[in-house]
Amino acid sequence: FDCDYIIIQRLLDDKTANLTSVGFQRITQDFRKKAGKKDEITVQRIVDLMEHYGSSGAFMSRLCGKSRTLVASWQAGKSVPTASDIATIAARYGVSEAYLRGEVDFPESFRFAEAAMDSTHDLTDDEMRKVIEYVRFVKFLRE
Repeated sequence: FDCDYIIIQRLLDDKTANLTSVGFQRITQDFRKKAGKKDEITVQRIVDLMEHYGSSGAFMSRLCGKSRTLVASWQAGKSVPTASDIATIAARYGVSEAYLRGEVDFPESFRFAEAAMDSTHDLTDDEMRKVIEYVRFVKFLRE
């Protein structure tokens, strides 16, 4: 942390009181706590997705190209996935990276569902059946 201390010290205006090592330690502890909260959110959201979709740790390790032990350490909150792991997981489960990082509260798929519900609220039953038929057709084409 000595290098960081010097950099922060140089960034301070001359009129500002010097940053003591105790003050720097407090700042770094606060930063780590905030980063730790985000990491906890990320891990919890990944675990929630795994549970929701019935994905195993083995599946997740294959998906991200990581060892099963590393994925288990994510699940236990002992380590966190890298940015590329988060991108891979987000793409697989149809959520945004921002959601997994704890920057937004709803995954993108929920936003799309809300938009779909808002746009179909005034359709008749017959029109709604046609929408459902079309969705099924699009899913069929994907397979």
